Amino acid sequence: KPKGLIAENDGSIVKVSWNKVKGADKYIIYRSEAADGEVKKIGESKTNTFSDDKPLNTKNVYYRVMAASGKYDQYHSNNKSSGCSKS
Repeated sequence: KPKGLIAENDGSIVKVSWNKVKGADKYIIYRSEAADGEVKKIGESKTNTFSDDKPLNTKNVYYRVMAASGKYDQYHSNNKSSGCSKS
């Protein structure tokens, strides 16, 4: 389960990072415009970082990360979402 989820906005790109999960082959990144809203898959990463170069045009953007290993094993983060205020 990914922990330590951080989202940093540098103006036009949101950099999302989290702690590595032992045994994870890839991470799947989801985004939402509300803390308890519907999340949509926006990408995958083989490392513990992701750059969202098309963030939503809202005040807050929320992210969720899922770790995956092999074809079927998937580990969802404990955090429902982590927000990043957009300027």
